[in-house]
Amino acid sequence: MNAVIVSDVDERLPEAFIKNWLKNASQHLIEKKLISPEQKALEVSLVFLKEGEAKRLNWKYRGKDYPTDILSFENEDHESLGELVFCWNVLQRQAKEHKLPLEQELGYLMIHGLLHLLGHDHEVPGPQAEKMLGLQDEIFEQMVTQSKKKQSVQKKVGIKADTSKKVSSTKLSVKKVSTKKLKKSGSSVKSPSKPALKAVKTKKR
Repeated sequence: MNAVIVSDVDERLPEAFIKNWLKNASQHLIEKKLISPEQKALEVSLVFLKEGEAKRLNWKYRGKDYPTDILSFENEDHESLGELVFCWNVLQRQAKEHKLPLEQELGYLMIHGLLHLLGHDHEVPGPQAEKMLGLQDEIFEQMVTQSKKKQSVQKKVGIKADTSKKVSSTKLSVKKVSTKKLKKSGSSVKSPSKPALKAVKTKKR
């Protein structure tokens, strides 16, 4: 999937990570038959907002009076899977609460949002919610483990190039995000347009 990144925050975003994570996530979704190979070419908009605008959108579309970590907007654009809207400040706070690197917290929420765009939901407790939360944990753990293995291989190759150093193996570990901590995560919202993109563009005029 192709990432279109739009930011209204002051901090610099990890754009390379976002694009690479989205690309790898789409491959995992194909392997699990959640999307077709053709859907891999679709565009996904990722919009990063400050708390005020994130809160406004959450109130407008969900009736919730707080800035949520992520909102997922489906749309009618056949070349786009939809729009994922993040509140950067909330995401940073949650990363500290979950004791995760910021990029892993972002990656976990990207999977969460993609599953929403594909029709999964967790708002009502039951089999459907359990299936979605189970899928996102499974995909996240596979992707983090895959990333750590790649880093480990690269590190070992670098060490082997320097014969004066010894190669040491490292134990891979994956920190699991408790699904209970996602109760305030935004759900999927159907919209014919891209409300967050529109809000950012209007603001910058």
